[in-house]
Amino acid sequence: FYFEYPHVEWTYKAKSAVSDYMRAGAYPAIRRKIDGLSQIDAANEILRFVGTSREYRTDDQNWGFEKWNFPDESCLYEYGDCDDYAILFCKLVEDLLGLETVLVSAEVDNGSHLTTAVRFTEPLEGDKLLYNGKTFYFCEPTSTFTKVGQRCWNKFEVKTISEF
Repeated sequence: FYFEYPHVEWTYKAKSAVSDYMRAGAYPAIRRKIDGLSQIDAANEILRFVGTSREYRTDDQNWGFEKWNFPDESCLYEYGDCDDYAILFCKLVEDLLGLETVLVSAEVDNGSHLTTAVRFTEPLEGDKLLYNGKTFYFCEPTSTFTKVGQRCWNKFEVKTISEF
């Protein structure tokens, strides 16, 4: 079904709901891992889950063309790229932590990149982004070593910001 689905912009896939199957399967396991943690610690756990649960591969390497995944797809496939990681991370943070997120398209050291930023209600130090009068902190879901509030790119020029 997912492979045959019409090719639409990533923003449509990012805003889609997850399946009942994912809500019943993956969500309880993640909730157990983050239960009782602060927003920041819980977001760091979600970052680790997203960043380590699949191998990074560009869409060209994986599919031979640009393909944006629905959140469910990102949990099904063993490979993904930055947009797949970012969409999944935002969906998990919004659904499980109830925090506002944005997707950030940027030009980085090695080309175009999609990453995320989260609006925390707890105080935090780190790399931040002001958007619509609100402060969001960068969260890099493709990295296995960065934490909430850290970017891992030397060059980072924001191109667009999309509300999730």
